[in-house]
Amino acid sequence: MSELSNPTLAALVKGGQDLRESDLNTMLQAADLWDYSPYKTGVAKENRAELIRSRLLGARAAAANGDTSARRALLAFATELVQQKVKDPGHGPQWFNELRNAMLADGYEITWDGDAPRTMPLPGDVQVAIRGSIRYSILPTDAAPVPLAPEITAWKPSLPPESSPAC
Repeated sequence: MSELSNPTLAALVKGGQDLRESDLNTMLQAADLWDYSPYKTGVAKENRAELIRSRLLGARAAAANGDTSARRALLAFATELVQQKVKDPGHGPQWFNELRNAMLADGYEITWDGDAPRTMPLPGDVQVAIRGSIRYSILPTDAAPVPLAPEITAWKPSLPPESSPAC
C-alpha cells in the first residue's frame, strides 16, 4: 500500500481545522494518532490545523518505516473525519472532493452506503428533515497479494518423459 500523499494530508487538515478543539482531540485519540506528534507535549499550544498536520506527518513517517498501526490510524482518522463532517456525499464540501481525488491517486477509494439526508414537505409550509444513514469506508483500490495455499504451490504436473528426437 502506498503512503498518503501531501495533497491527501492537506485535505484532511482542511476538513478538520474547524472542529472544536475538544472534539478534534477526541477524534485524534480515537484514531490512535495522538502520540504521533513530533512536538513535545505542553511545549507550545498548537492551533487546530497544526494539531492535525503534526500527527498526520508523524504517523505517515512511522507508516513509511513499516508501522502498520500508523497506517491504520491514518485511515481511521480519515474515515471518522468524513463520517462526522460529510452528511451527504453528493453535496459534500470542497475539501471532501479534494480528499476523494487525492486518496484515489494514493490507491484508496472513499465509499459509502445508506441514505442521504432529505427533507419531506408536509401540508402548509412545513418541512421535516430526515436524517441520513450514510456510512463511509476507505478501501484500497488495488487488491493485496493473496498467498497461494501449500497444496497449490506444491503441485507438479506429471508429464510423460520426453522421448529422444529421431535422427
